[in-house]
Amino acid sequence: MGRIRRNFMISIKNVVNDRVALFWTILFPMLLTLVFHFAFGDMEEERIKIPIAIEENEELKRNFQSMKIFDIQDLAKEKAEEALENDDILGIVNGDKIIIKSNGLEQNILYHAVNTYGKIRGSALPIEDFEFERPFIKAEDNKIQDFDLVFYTLIVMLSLYSAFFINDFSNVIQPNRSVLGQRISISPAKKSELILYSSFTYLALNTVATLILMGFLQFVLKREIFVMDYRNLLLVLCGSFYGIALGMAISVIPKISSSVQTGLTVFAILFFTALSGMQNADLKILADEKLPWLQSINPANILTENYYRINQLQIFDGFFQSIVKNILTAIVLMIVPIIVLRRSKYESI
Repeated sequence: MGRIRRNFMISIKNVVNDRVALFWTILFPMLLTLVFHFAFGDMEEERIKIPIAIEENEELKRNFQSMKIFDIQDLAKEKAEEALENDDILGIVNGDKIIIKSNGLEQNILYHAVNTYGKIRGSALPIEDFEFERPFIKAEDNKIQDFDLVFYTLIVMLSLYSAFFINDFSNVIQPNRSVLGQRISISPAKKSELILYSSFTYLALNTVATLILMGFLQFVLKREIFVMDYRNLLLVLCGSFYGIALGMAISVIPKISSSVQTGLTVFAILFFTALSGMQNADLKILADEKLPWLQSINPANILTENYYRINQLQIFDGFFQSIVKNILTAIVLMIVPIIVLRRSKYESI
């Protein structure tokens, strides 16, 4: 136990003493957050209102009118289809089915509302026992704007920064890349233990850095985009774990310098977050439509969507499946790098 504590403390001191690492993991994300905050802070948006049409179902129309989030348009079938084509409405509800032209947040809300209504109708309970007059989204919680998607991707980006920590460490312990790696290769130290201790250390430190940024957003900048839910912590841990796997995978690519590895790591993280809506929400929508297979394994997209669903929509369906998918993908990424790092030797000694 003493050896574990000693190795853990040594790893922490190495990171704390690295001012460059501290800048990129704590100060730089805060500065970037401030830039986005002051750029978007004064752009107030009206409360979301979803225009829809309901086909010949007075009971359904009455219940949906009680949900303040929906703007029910009284249109005949032909007029409703024309309005949908012209983007005057976002969906047509026909019983338990919906017709939409494109995907997006509003369509997602409409889908869940219709799906919930259909489940209630299919149960043995009378429909009048349910509180449809209760607002679909509480006004006091409805402070999240479309721009806040950017801040969720910033959180995801920082959680993936653990890739840089493990990238540097992996280079240090490889005998063909550093003098320390040469010494480690001929020492009795077990590389598996070094990898385990360092990975755990970087996971913990990067998680703390991410939580600091979340607190900075929530309590200093008063963005109030997070709710008190343990699932947020699980998402942070999951992102940091995936970052470690990503850093390991890139660090063992042969015949490239450490600067090239850093460039590849930066590109990978920016690529993942760009497809998650960091630069433009329309790019995420386009990627969802054209590259669904890529988005289904894109760690930043999975994490960003879950942050959004948990903190804005309070929708928890599929959360743990997403966590398991990310963890399994990370483990697959780790397998080859761990084998390579453990077996690396310095032949000329």
